[in-house]
Amino acid sequence: MRLDILFRHIVVAIYLEIMRFTKLLRAKLNLAMRSPNGLLPQNKLANHKILVAVSGGQDSMCLAKLLQMQQTKFGWHLAIAHCDHRWRKDSQDNADHVAQFAQNLGLDYV
Repeated sequence: MRLDILFRHIVVAIYLEIMRFTKLLRAKLNLAMRSPNGLLPQNKLANHKILVAVSGGQDSMCLAKLLQMQQTKFGWHLAIAHCDHRWRKDSQDNADHVAQFAQNLGLDYV
C-alpha cells in the first residue's frame, strides 16, 4: 500500500474515533444532567444562565465545549469564567487563551 493512502486511512480512522468518543461524552453528559442526582435542576432549563469555570486546562475546556454543544438542546445561556491569580509568569497568556476560546465558541467571558 502506498504511504499516502495509508496515511489517509490512519487520519480517517483517528477522526472517526474522535467523533465516536465525542458522541459518547455528550451522551454521558446528558445522562448526568438528566439524572435525579444530577448537577442541574430538574425543572426546565430554558433561559437559565450557567457559568462554567475554565482554568485553561484540558478538562475544563473540554467540559465547556461539551456544555456549549448542548446549549441549543437545553436552551440555556452559557458563559465562561476564568480567574487569573497571577501566580505564574505565563498566567496572562493562559487567561488570554481562555478568553479567545470563549470568543471562538460565541460565549460570554468574565
